[in-house]
Amino acid sequence: MNRFHHPCHPPLAGQASRRRLIGGLAAGLIGSLAAPAAAAAAAAAAAAATATAAIEPDDREERSRAWFTDTELLDHDGHSHRFYSDLLAPPQPRVTLVHAVFTSCSSACPLIVQKLKAVRDQASPELRRDLWILSLTVDPLTDLPPVLKAFAVRHEIDEPQWRLLTGQAAAVETVARRLGLWALEPDAHQTTLIAGRAQAGHWTKLRPDLPTNDLARQLDRFLG
Repeated sequence: MNRFHHPCHPPLAGQASRRRLIGGLAAGLIGSLAAPAAAAAAAAAAAAATATAAIEPDDREERSRAWFTDTELLDHDGHSHRFYSDLLAPPQPRVTLVHAVFTSCSSACPLIVQKLKAVRDQASPELRRDLWILSLTVDPLTDLPPVLKAFAVRHEIDEPQWRLLTGQAAAVETVARRLGLWALEPDAHQTTLIAGRAQAGHWTKLRPDLPTNDLARQLDRFLG
């Protein structure tokens, strides 16, 4: 899936986007040894493989937390959250969609917000139940929680499962860089949508200009 660039800036010719946000999170295949072995040795190998498989989910989660980070962010209600543990991978599994935004944007950002509202409204009941949308500002010095709150009210997205996020400038930059959404100037940010399910370790990038039904179908893939 190709990156979709902010309309104020032309796309870079020939630039290919990555299909996965974290290539290193995929579990490796464990090869089997094709050699004669005694029954006891075979049983020991099977036990070792079982033990390895048992720890893989925890190892994957730790690597995911290290990548996304537990950087502290504030939502538009002023509540503090750890990015990975609280917003991406809480105890109750969820499908998460993350995108960049800034409140003074008059072009792409309002259009993307409207598109995501349409995706949510046309989604299946199961997806509406599990979907959380995270709108991360790329202008944290301006977009303090009250500013984000006003933006949420104005665009009718002031909802429990739609969080607008800000924080210390360095914290926001850390998270946005990990997601590939950071830019030195807010109006140069990437408009790519980051979607996935943290508990499964599955993430992808989506173009916001896809038809609404196509975006909903892509998100449906992440339902447990």
